[in-house]
Amino acid sequence: MSLISTVFVQCVSTVRSNILIERTDRHDKEYHCQNWFKSCLDDLGEHYDDPRRNAYPDFKIVRHPEGYELKGLAYPGQTAYFDCNSRPPCREHNGRQVYYVFSRYPARPLNLSTLDFLTRNRAKLSRIDRIGMIYMTLDRMSKEQKQVICEDSVNFFCGN
Repeated sequence: MSLISTVFVQCVSTVRSNILIERTDRHDKEYHCQNWFKSCLDDLGEHYDDPRRNAYPDFKIVRHPEGYELKGLAYPGQTAYFDCNSRPPCREHNGRQVYYVFSRYPARPLNLSTLDFLTRNRAKLSRIDRIGMIYMTLDRMSKEQKQVICEDSVNFFCGN
């Protein structure tokens, strides 16, 4: 019997518990994704061969003929780096069913201090292309959505 459904449910449960991938730095390719996934497998009590550099797949499950290859995305549809060592997706490798796990680094939340900074400096910053995109997003937000950001920030910083 395959483990994929159990692994998927565990990953969803981990995210819902607000245990997210933490990227240590921009040069850490996808090891932080592997560390997060490893903790999900550990929580399930599953045994796996330790991931090795340039090994395929990243995680080889011991008690099931399957493996998991992780890919980290900076944002939907965009890989965080170009990985020349990646193999093209395949259904089976050395007798193991291989499943790809696409993970996404959490975005930095928009909070009260960011919202205040952007509002106060709109005249200077909105002319910068990449920051101008943030203003386009802000302009599409309703007053209620901006209020939720403010309330969430206050709750977070005040420990509510």
